[in-house]
Amino acid sequence: MMKIRYAQCTLAVFASLIHSSAFANTSDKNKPINIITEWSAFGSGCRGGKDQANPNVMLDNKNLAGNDVHKLELHFDKYSLQSPISDSEPKRELQFASECAIRLAVTPPPGKKIKAVYARSSVMVNKSTNVRLTVQNLLYVGPRMIGKSVHEFQPGISVYNKQIDLDLKQGNKPEELFPELKCAEAKIVGVDYTFYAQRKEQADPVKVDFGGDKNLEIRLELESC
Repeated sequence: MMKIRYAQCTLAVFASLIHSSAFANTSDKNKPINIITEWSAFGSGCRGGKDQANPNVMLDNKNLAGNDVHKLELHFDKYSLQSPISDSEPKRELQFASECAIRLAVTPPPGKKIKAVYARSSVMVNKSTNVRLTVQNLLYVGPRMIGKSVHEFQPGISVYNKQIDLDLKQGNKPEELFPELKCAEAKIVGVDYTFYAQRKEQADPVKVDFGGDKNLEIRLELESC
């Protein structure tokens, strides 16, 4: 199965960032803590980040239930896979993909560690009978992939405005268990999307974009240590 080709390079990009705790320390227990020291969205179909010019992915950082539950919402207004777009567009290859890698540098405050990570989103799928379509969604904690959702749409059946819910959490296989983290250990959390289409003819239509409110919700839970 496909893995987004940006996954490993992003780990290198953030390797020097996860040691930062500039946003993590606070003496006021009632004051919301920003545990996200850096973030980025990039790939063939998306771009975003704290200093990204003209982003098409935006981040809203919320704090719930005191300082132990953090909810992040990333808004995907224009990330999609689509062909044909118009009669004048350059012809795409019969096989083509749209990819997006989200990476968050998470730094818990002293006395806390990351307990769990969840990701939730939905996509809307449209395709003709001549298209084979794969929608893949992966969840990472550091280099470990702990959650995966893969939906295959075979040729021979057309799909119209079908919403697919993508709920990612820790899997049951040993290699998908949540890693054992140290107290206040900083970690990179990642969510990857790959939309991959295989068509018979250039005119065969296919479209995948975010459904509902076009948001990816990432929930980070901390615990005392």
